[in-house]
Amino acid sequence: MWLRRLRGTLVSFWDSVVLFFSKIRTPRHSVTPSQSNPISENNPAPNGGRKPDIQTNDTKPDVPTASSVPPLPPAQYHCEITCKTEKHWWDRWKPFVEIFGVVLLAVYTGYTIEMYYANRDAAEAAKSAANTAATALGDSQKSFEVENRPYVIIDGTTYFLKDEKGNTTLRTANINYKNVGKTPAQDVFIFARYTSIRFRRQKVSQQQFMAEINGAFQAIVDDDSKSKSAEIYQQLDKADVAPDAPSVFISRDIVGETLSEKDLPEIASGNVTLLYFGRINYRGFERKKAYSTDFCFYFFGKDAKIWHVCPVHNILD
Repeated sequence: MWLRRLRGTLVSFWDSVVLFFSKIRTPRHSVTPSQSNPISENNPAPNGGRKPDIQTNDTKPDVPTASSVPPLPPAQYHCEITCKTEKHWWDRWKPFVEIFGVVLLAVYTGYTIEMYYANRDAAEAAKSAANTAATALGDSQKSFEVENRPYVIIDGTTYFLKDEKGNTTLRTANINYKNVGKTPAQDVFIFARYTSIRFRRQKVSQQQFMAEINGAFQAIVDDDSKSKSAEIYQQLDKADVAPDAPSVFISRDIVGETLSEKDLPEIASGNVTLLYFGRINYRGFERKKAYSTDFCFYFFGKDAKIWHVCPVHNILD
C-alpha cells in the first residue's frame, strides 16, 4: 500500500516539474523590418515644389478623355517578420533534466523491486514461522495428551472360572481391565466374545489362523459400528474408571456351542481353539477425546492357566 502511495507522489512531482518548465519555455518572437525607402519629411517627393505646367482656366478645353488604365500597385514596404526562437536556458538543461528523470525512475523501479522481494521474503518467513509455531503447538498438545490421557489395558490374560466344586469350567471365561493413565477413563463400555474355532492346527498356517481370528473379530467391528448411533450409544451400560483403581472384570459365556469333557482331548491337541476377544471403548478429557483398546487371547493345550496372545487385534488406540 505505501509503495503505491510513494509511486503516486513521485509521478505527481514529475508531472508538475514538466508542466512548470514547459510554461516558462514559451518562444520569443522578434520583428525585423527590412530597409526600404519610405517617404519622410526630409525627402520630399519629386516635383513636390514645382508648379504645374498646365494652367487651368474657366473654359473647358477640348481635352480628349484619357483611357482607363489601372493604377500601379503601391510601393512595397518590405517588412519581414522573422520568428526566430532565441536559445532558452531550458534547451540547455532539458537533456540533463530528462537524464535525471530516467535515473530517478530507474532508482525508484529498482527500489520497488527490492521492496517487493523483501516483502515477499518477509511474508514467507512469517508464514514459515507461523507454520513452525503451529506445528510446535500441535506437537506440544499431542505430547500433553499422550502423557496425561487415560489408558485402559487388560490386566493379565484371560482365565477360566471354577465351579462350586473347584473344578475349572470351560463354559465361562473372564478378563480384567484397569486404567493406568493419569486421568479418568469416562463412559467405558466393552464389546467381548468367547467362542471356539475348529481346525487341525498341524495343517493350518499362521496366515490361515490369523484369517480365522479376523473373521471372528468382525462381529466386534459390527457391534462397534452400531454403537456410533446416538440412540444405541445412550442405551449402552457405561462406567467411569479412575486412574490406578482396582481392576474390573468382565465375564463371557462361550457362544456357538457347548463344550464338555469329551472336547478336552480336542482342545489339548489344538484341533479346537478357544478365543476370547473384544474392544474396550472409553473417553477422556471431559469426554472430548475417544479411545479404544482391542484385545484377543486364545487357548489350547492341557494347562488351563496358559492363554496365548493373538497375533492380531491387540491394539491400544
